[in-house]
Amino acid sequence: MAGAVPILKKLNDEIADWQVGVEAMALQRFDAHPRRLELDTQVRLHVAVTHFFSADSDVSGFAGVSLGLAHQRFSGPRAAEAGRGDGAYDVTGLGLGLRGGVELFRTTTTRAFVLAEAFVPVFWADDQEGEIVKGWVPVFSLGAGVRF
Repeated sequence: MAGAVPILKKLNDEIADWQVGVEAMALQRFDAHPRRLELDTQVRLHVAVTHFFSADSDVSGFAGVSLGLAHQRFSGPRAAEAGRGDGAYDVTGLGLGLRGGVELFRTTTTRAFVLAEAFVPVFWADDQEGEIVKGWVPVFSLGAGVRF
């Protein structure tokens, strides 16, 4: 994730207790999983609003919300009528993320963070052709990154 820009209540030209940013995120599963349904890929582009619990500390906890576009790719076994073997299904739509975490090095221009996030899609993954997946698939993520 990158590109968060402090916009409210600027302190020391580097620290703010509120941030609004545009973020990109990609999650990829690399291991094989024959005959088992998995969410292999998720790519997101969203706007995030984050509140930091300390306005002037070098380390601060935060909570935030994001809204944006998500692309999910599933792979798994096809329905018997669709043929044997595994297949893939892609779906794109809007989603909402709720997050919390800790940001480090807030008094520098490059910051590190760890976070936990629940992503809730506003769309169903419904493969009507291969019947690989049919359902609503929220995602819980743990991550770390750098903001600049």
